[in-house]
Amino acid sequence: MISATSTKPSPRIMRRPASAIYSTWRSKSAALLEQTFGSGKSSTWPGHQIIEMGLAKLYRVTGHQGYVDLAKFMLDVRGPDGSRGAGRTYNQSHMKVVDQTEAVGHAVRATYMYSGMADVAALTGDMA
Repeated sequence: MISATSTKPSPRIMRRPASAIYSTWRSKSAALLEQTFGSGKSSTWPGHQIIEMGLAKLYRVTGHQGYVDLAKFMLDVRGPDGSRGAGRTYNQSHMKVVDQTEAVGHAVRATYMYSGMADVAALTGDMA
């Protein structure tokens, strides 16, 4: 416990460095995403587009190509595929992302998706 006068946490709280805890969490979460989504697996796209940005950042940190591949996959499968929530401008699924030419729908979702698209384009060289 941290007291008002102490800046050091109790040894009971800090058994492992925060970086080790984060690294373990990051690895397990990303591994679960790779096991669940992708070509030949679930082709469901995320409701909140920030996942593509997160995967791009993980790729930059780890160099693991699977992260950028999964981010690109999630962008490529978004569109009017008949799944629940698809075909709406609100979540930018009214058409394939590479066919969209104007910003529509929920502003935050759109900004996350367009940022994720820019990340993936920068990492893969795919400017489609």
